[in-house]
Amino acid sequence: ATGGVDYLQSANKAMNFAKMSLLPGPAPGSLYLNDAGKGKLGGAGLGLIALSYRIRFDNGAGKEDAEGLANYILSQQNEDGSYESYLKITGKEQKGSVSLYYPGEAILGLMKLYEIDKNQRWLDSAKRGAKWLIASQRAMKSLPPDAWLVQALEALHKAGPQPEYLEHAIALSLSMAGKQYKLDSKNNPVFKLNSVQASARAEGLAAGWRMARAAGDASETRLGKAVQHTARFLLNNQYGPKEDFPEPELAAGGFWTTAKNGNPEIRIDNVQHSISALLHLADEMK
Repeated sequence: ATGGVDYLQSANKAMNFAKMSLLPGPAPGSLYLNDAGKGKLGGAGLGLIALSYRIRFDNGAGKEDAEGLANYILSQQNEDGSYESYLKITGKEQKGSVSLYYPGEAILGLMKLYEIDKNQRWLDSAKRGAKWLIASQRAMKSLPPDAWLVQALEALHKAGPQPEYLEHAIALSLSMAGKQYKLDSKNNPVFKLNSVQASARAEGLAAGWRMARAAGDASETRLGKAVQHTARFLLNNQYGPKEDFPEPELAAGGFWTTAKNGNPEIRIDNVQHSISALLHLADEMK
């Protein structure tokens, strides 16, 4: 976003480290990220998103690994369009519940690579996965906070507009906005979520806002306010250089895991989600 070469170099160092965990997958030409003996669909999806950016900004570097992860995602898709969350290794099912976020991460990864190489296989899998997810979530009592799916639906809608993509993305976004905060007696937002949850969901809210605005949907105003409230909340939960504890400069720029005056811990994923969310919001609020 800034054009800073040091950020690209740091990102590449992280991806070179991750490359050491890539192993051959169950299908020809497939690769998965070995995470402590587990093959997670979400790891492949997020890895694919990262590599897609590397391909764009680093002269095509990582294309072969990206295709390997995409092939792995395809190998984990069932006939009904759903995806397996965990890889079966040595004939045994990996323990772990089905993840809410992994399918959306995987679909978004496929779409990011499709935007680069226009491989129809990635698009077809993403469409089938989205169709299954939309149907299964509509059958739930309440919609889940699936911010990754909103971002994936935005990418799918750009590739080939479909009413169900727009409708479900907006429905998910409105549901998340309704659970983010409540308004007090003075009409000020009081957040019900911690900053980790708020930042992760803000990425989806921004995507839903973009879709609503482009479609001229009435939800644009509601989602726009939710995005702006979230931006203020995140900025208020960022460490400054003069906090009241030893060596505050070491924490400067980080984000509280919970709301301020709560748990002072800084989690790296919270920093990442907050940076990503604020970049989304900065683009939309210009």
